[in-house]
Amino acid sequence: MIPLDYGQSFLIGAWAENEVRFWVESRTRIVDLRTGRTEDYVQCASCKSEDSFAQRDLFYEDNYDFLPIFGPEFGLIFRRKSWLNPDYRTCQGSEDMWGGQDYRLVECPSLQELSTPEDVLRATREWRPIVAQTEIEDNDTGLRAIIEFPVKTMNTKEKG
Repeated sequence: MIPLDYGQSFLIGAWAENEVRFWVESRTRIVDLRTGRTEDYVQCASCKSEDSFAQRDLFYEDNYDFLPIFGPEFGLIFRRKSWLNPDYRTCQGSEDMWGGQDYRLVECPSLQELSTPEDVLRATREWRPIVAQTEIEDNDTGLRAIIEFPVKTMNTKEKG
């Protein structure tokens, strides 16, 4: 089995109301040793439950992580409810986390800004990796954060 290039492996749903794009994170091949028949199952990146295409209040109150697995005949969805518990978050010095870190952050050698919805749809349909940046600012503190992340899962619809 030739390994996938996971930086460039996606699938897109065919439903016109929500053409969700998922980033492929792993693949399992089941081989029937008697017949030689194979079936591939693809596990995709998890995402949060949401009211897709909502103008406000995107995330449901009773939120959950959603992790899909797609097979040739059947699929599987894992849902894990989100709730706070005492050990949900710990904060410690970076040097205390696995003895510190060595970073290797590689910047893109070339990129194209996707400035319109049409640009985003085209990049999605061309199976290109997409990286997003979201900025938030607080005038009271004078601080701005730029959050950068690969788009692993995204909801699109070509019409409407």
